[in-house]
Amino acid sequence: MDFFLERFHTIHKSNQQLSVDEAMIPWRDMLRIRTYNPGKLIKYGLLGRMVTVSTSGYILNFDIYAGEGNKLQETIFTLLEPYLEQNYHVYQDNYYNHVTNAETLLSRQVRICGTITVNMGLPPEMKNESQSQKRGETSFRRKGEVLQSWRNTRVVNMISTIQIQQWMVFYGEMKK
Repeated sequence: MDFFLERFHTIHKSNQQLSVDEAMIPWRDMLRIRTYNPGKLIKYGLLGRMVTVSTSGYILNFDIYAGEGNKLQETIFTLLEPYLEQNYHVYQDNYYNHVTNAETLLSRQVRICGTITVNMGLPPEMKNESQSQKRGETSFRRKGEVLQSWRNTRVVNMISTIQIQQWMVFYGEMKK
């Protein structure tokens, strides 16, 4: 694993946009660190969490989940360690996004954007307001540089610390 990680770092220099996600490496034989996920197409295998270039999918850093050890937040910071303090933009799904993580990464000069679930650290006023919205209405909340948004036609909560102008351009194109 160390050999591959060294090669990944030396061969490719990434652009500003990165992505954090997980992937299952198929493995059916007996192995202590094998993971089972009944909701996925590949049900048995090794769970790898990785940082990739968001435009090409090139793997820059990865970690194999062994069932114990680091918590999810520690794993995120371990994966992003080479990219802290360098103004990268990281796109993540709702599994990795949390308001506390967004604030901590922002303090380390890493900006994030992605979906977020209601039970992952949304303030109580944001949870309550999303239930009282009219159909088709979009709402925004801001806490410092952390922007949260949701739309009521289909419940999609978003969190972003990337500049508001860039996010609004993304949202405007998404609406079309």
